[in-house]
Amino acid sequence: MSLKNFWPQSFDNMGRTRGIKDKKDVPTEPDGDTQDGDQAESPAVDGLDPALAKALSVMTSNIIKVIDDKLSPLVETIHKNTTEIQAASKRLDEAEARLLAVEGSAETQEPRIVELEKQVSALTESLDMAENYSRRLNIRVVGLPEDTETGQPVEFFESWLPSVLKITTKAGRIKLERAHRTLAPKPEPQGVIKRRKAYDAVKQRLRERGMPYAMLFPATLQVTHGSSKKRFSTPEEYGARSFVCPLWDSPSVIAVASLLLLVGLDHPEHHEHFLTDKQRALSRRWRFQPYLLKDDKFISYFTSEFKIFYSINSSSTDNPSVLWETCKLYSRGLIMSFVASKRRRKNEQRKLLESQLAELEKNHTSSPSPDLLKELLSARAALNTFLIQDSEQEANISLILKKGKCPESCASYRPIALLNSDQKLLSKILASRLEKVLPHIVKEDQTGFIKGRTSCDNLRRLLNIIQLTQSRQDPALVLSLDAEKAFDRVEWSYLFFALEEFGLGDNFVNWIKVLYNTPTAAVLTNGLRSDNFPLHRGNRQGDPLSPLLFDIAIEPLAQAVRQNKLISGIFVGEREHKITLYADDILILLSKPETSVPCLIKVISSFSVFSGYKINFAKSEAMPLGSLTCVPDRTEPFPFRWSPAGFIYLGVHVTPTFGQMFESNFPPLLEAIRADLDRWAALPLSWLGRVALIKMNVLPRLLYPLQMIPILLSNRVIKVLEGWLSSFIWSKRRPRLKMTKLQMAGCDGGLDVPNLRFYQLASHLRVISSWLNRDPASIWHDIESSQAKSIRSIESRAQLTSPLTPIPDNPDFLPGCEDQGFKV
Repeated sequence: MSLKNFWPQSFDNMGRTRGIKDKKDVPTEPDGDTQDGDQAESPAVDGLDPALAKALSVMTSNIIKVIDDKLSPLVETIHKNTTEIQAASKRLDEAEARLLAVEGSAETQEPRIVELEKQVSALTESLDMAENYSRRLNIRVVGLPEDTETGQPVEFFESWLPSVLKITTKAGRIKLERAHRTLAPKPEPQGVIKRRKAYDAVKQRLRERGMPYAMLFPATLQVTHGSSKKRFSTPEEYGARSFVCPLWDSPSVIAVASLLLLVGLDHPEHHEHFLTDKQRALSRRWRFQPYLLKDDKFISYFTSEFKIFYSINSSSTDNPSVLWETCKLYSRGLIMSFVASKRRRKNEQRKLLESQLAELEKNHTSSPSPDLLKELLSARAALNTFLIQDSEQEANISLILKKGKCPESCASYRPIALLNSDQKLLSKILASRLEKVLPHIVKEDQTGFIKGRTSCDNLRRLLNIIQLTQSRQDPALVLSLDAEKAFDRVEWSYLFFALEEFGLGDNFVNWIKVLYNTPTAAVLTNGLRSDNFPLHRGNRQGDPLSPLLFDIAIEPLAQAVRQNKLISGIFVGEREHKITLYADDILILLSKPETSVPCLIKVISSFSVFSGYKINFAKSEAMPLGSLTCVPDRTEPFPFRWSPAGFIYLGVHVTPTFGQMFESNFPPLLEAIRADLDRWAALPLSWLGRVALIKMNVLPRLLYPLQMIPILLSNRVIKVLEGWLSSFIWSKRRPRLKMTKLQMAGCDGGLDVPNLRFYQLASHLRVISSWLNRDPASIWHDIESSQAKSIRSIESRAQLTSPLTPIPDNPDFLPGCEDQGFKV
């Protein structure tokens, strides 16, 4: 396309327009050389100078030429693309036509494909049948020496098989279709054979001593000892002559060679240089397999061998700890040798034994400690000599992530110590003795891990204080103290001093010092055990004695708060309520926050200097009560987090007013239960399985707040809950039995489904016994007695006896006179 079609026309129009305009302004006269009546040249007509007009004409032609040169390739490209698009459109139409044809052909081929699949399936079954039939007719003989058949395998086996199998035939022969020798394995390289032969001497000694070993490809000796397997890749490295053999030949007090080997292999200094870097990093543990306790052969073998060993070595030393450690080492060697020989003899039954292991291990529990023998010999020796071996003080620390914490932070994990069986046994003995006297030396304010005291007392006391301050409208403050690593920061020197000051006796304190003498621990991470490291403070979580010792360690702080006159508690009658504890969960009740808080911080700081106790002020909370609405005026910044909406204490959301307790605790719990029931409804659970799930999961979650909070759920709420449970039991189908039928006892034809109404009444009626018994150790009874007159009326009637007492031989109670069952 060219611009000549419109550009000259536009230019002429412009020129004529300008010419007309110029004619109005500039008069023109005819040239002398022109004739009269002739029109003048273009400048006269167009109003332009001829030279200028010529220049414009040349410029116009040049511009048109340049534009034509630029547009020509573009026009050609557009024409080319148009042609290609038309061709592509044509091909697309053809492809659509072919696709329609293929779809029509596929529909006609589907019946044929189905028929072919049936034929292939039939042929596959025929082939499998033929192969199975051929296998049943084949016999493979293994172990015959080379050239036994002398080149005629058919004739040889026709006479050899009847003689071996003791088959009676007419001519002493059977008819064979074919027989041939299978392919032998490829010969190994000569160099590998020589390297493997270098181990013959040590393998012979290993077989003589019953040590399990294996030759791995190409020439690696694997020896099993202790709880690990050691591999030696060269004759210079395996060290059989320099390490294992001298142990077998050297004299020892212990008269059993296997024990001598085990003692040598169990000491790291003997074999440290044989371990690779990878094996040093992966420290593994030997663990007794509980399934052996079900093996009669093992029990008989172990009993007889151990009796022989003990009769020989019991008089060789006067130190019971050394004898006990030796017995454990020898027992471990007996167990490992029995397991190794059993594995070699019954290798073909491995899968059967592994399937039985799961069932056998369910019936036995075992400690994850290095040894599992629960004899009392070591414990008795420790009680008499105040000395236990270092191996008995080892512990494995398992890390458990705290709820809602970041898994990438070390502080988010709770360390649980898995103790040695010997230490756990000794700790349990000491704990059973300490728990008898602990209620007499620790005040009633502490309820954690003390017999006869529950966490319900702490929360009921707090709720009564909240209701009392709300009715009085007195300014009060409740502080919830969060201890930073409370159990792990207890200083042992302070703990031993506290035990002595509480008058527990020298022997008992020395027993505690035995357990805290030189303890070590290792961390378990992804199945791997770290190296042992020493401990210098703290009560190990997982020890049955630790919570009782912590109660004693924290009691001086509670006593200091009680005796400090500058710390003002909340008075109810003549009794002052200052502090309540559940192990390391501490609540401080203050009536004069302005003066009490600085004194409290000073007392805690002084206590922390020598005890190791430390408050985490970032997590400690302060809740105002009564007329207190703002932070108390202090010259120093208030260190606790201000929580006017309440805080979580012992799993319950505590609010400043008692009327908010229901909305803060039960609606979120009920919504969570409903969501769980909806999620579990699709699980493939049986009828009884759903009932068991309700008992194990739903009921405990409801029962805890019902016991802790004195609130009665309305009949409407209970009815809604029972509707959810019924819908879950019947898988959201129409119930076939009423809920009352399901809640009946099993002997009466029911399923023992929890009756929530009865559980609620039982949770609240249990406190009546405390009212009637008037327990002087109760920490909340005096508050409720001062507020409720009905309680005093119940207490006054509690001492009245029934007219039907005594039951036997009472003329007012005829069954007691006639029925002999009442006289038993």
